[in-house]
Amino acid sequence: KWTTPMSKFVRAAIYTRVSTTGQAQDGHSLDEQFRQCKQLLEMHGHDFVVHYSDIGSGSNFEARPGYQEMMGSMREAWDIVYVWKLDRLNRNLKNQVQFFDTIGKNDAYIASVTEQVQTDSPYGRFIINVMSSLAQMEREQISERVSMGIGAARSQGRYIGGCPYGYSIPV
Repeated sequence: KWTTPMSKFVRAAIYTRVSTTGQAQDGHSLDEQFRQCKQLLEMHGHDFVVHYSDIGSGSNFEARPGYQEMMGSMREAWDIVYVWKLDRLNRNLKNQVQFFDTIGKNDAYIASVTEQVQTDSPYGRFIINVMSSLAQMEREQISERVSMGIGAARSQGRYIGGCPYGYSIPV
């Protein structure tokens, strides 16, 4: 059952994530994601209550304690969660569909800064489903490019892999 979050006091959470520690240090800032999410939720007149954050791959939910806590505290702690971009939540369409099903059953909502959409309307849910499909396509294309690059390096005789313990690889 979907109701509009505008019809009641709205408790807003923010979820931020970067994939690697290096990204967190190189300008893909968790702080900047937070700032933009907070700006949007204040513009909507929602009350900020909690911030969840992770550094790690979007595909491994067990390695994302902030995500796990966010999902576990849905309904008790927040009504809507703001994300900088939808792919901060999931890039896998199956996971995204399950995620939106869960939030829908809990009368919770998502708002995205980058895509400028939220799930409090049928149109918003439709747009997010389309964006989720595009995120999965992007994820698959990245995987193909990485595999192609590894294959090309191997065919040129370059070593692919980590350095064995006790050895160094000349540059």
